[in-house]
Amino acid sequence: MRKSLVIIGTIIFILGIILFGVGTYLSGSSIIKVNKWYNYKADIWISNEINSTGGEIIIVNVSKNIYLINSTELGLINKSNIKSMSQNSIANTSTGLTFIIQKGSYYLVTFSNSTPSIYYYYAHESSLLINGLILFLGIIFGIVGIIILIIGLVLKPKKVISNEIK
Repeated sequence: MRKSLVIIGTIIFILGIILFGVGTYLSGSSIIKVNKWYNYKADIWISNEINSTGGEIIIVNVSKNIYLINSTELGLINKSNIKSMSQNSIANTSTGLTFIIQKGSYYLVTFSNSTPSIYYYYAHESSLLINGLILFLGIIFGIVGIIILIIGLVLKPKKVISNEIK
């Protein structure tokens, strides 16, 4: 039994490492990092067009003066009306903004005298959830594998009772 626990623990631990690696790789490849900005008008800078099928998450690495605008309203924006025309963020922290966007085409817009050095990241919400689940399962399997492995190594072998008649 001791040997089988060590083998089972090792297999579960290795499976956990594989799941964690796959989840990490998939998470990294499903998040797109962009820092390209285009001068739209005078001091208005826009991102690439972001085409959404619904449920994309956009994270911007600054917390102010960045706006998510529907592409149909891009020609109407200026400094005085941009706040009322922009989509609301779901999170606004000191380090950035987070948006979840619905189906449609959008631009990130900012005002600057020179090319902004702002990064933004986007990914589909469902892929992040699935990849996060794979990562979580990898961690759980790894922990369970280590526990079973330790139990298998710590268990004392059974004492054999001899029934021989002398």
